[in-house]
Amino acid sequence: MNNKKLSIYVNNLVEKYGLQLKSSATSKCLCEYVENIVFNIVSISAIISFINNCKSINSNTLEIVSSYIKENCGNITIKGGGGAIVMPSEFYGINSGRYNVLNNTTDVLNVDFNNGIARTQIGGGKEKSPFIPVVKDIINYYKLKASSVIINKIVKIIEGYLDCLMMKLKENKTGKLTSTYIKKVIKANKVFNVFK
Repeated sequence: MNNKKLSIYVNNLVEKYGLQLKSSATSKCLCEYVENIVFNIVSISAIISFINNCKSINSNTLEIVSSYIKENCGNITIKGGGGAIVMPSEFYGINSGRYNVLNNTTDVLNVDFNNGIARTQIGGGKEKSPFIPVVKDIINYYKLKASSVIINKIVKIIEGYLDCLMMKLKENKTGKLTSTYIKKVIKANKVFNVFK
């Protein structure tokens, strides 16, 4: 996996959960465990496909993968997409100050006839997981095929376990995380066998 992208992902994940790493060695340790989980989950999927004489990873394979992981590592809840619908405060009759005469911004929907742009892009698209290309590479290494839906499901399994690990690491009361503490948590909890 691209070390720079992985390092950025791990740092963002650590920040998201309000954790702090003691050193770059701790970050490297966590990156290695993230690499392990990606490789292990895709490899389990590949092995199950081979056992079933299948040339692709499919939904049936992932059901077997999930039951295998639950049996050997324990069960975790994997978050689905989406969230609560959030309406602006004006919807509830409360003035947020966003919509007033002083908030004079340019019209972002102007047509740019000179450059052939009918409407400029507002905001960005959904950010893709850094694991998608890695999962694809490992699947290609095993000379298997998988649809984008299956790859996204594999990524959800990986991210579910990473969220679970971060929540467990958050229980640390000693301050900054060390490599020793991370290894101890992973070794002590059956649910993290998939990281080994």
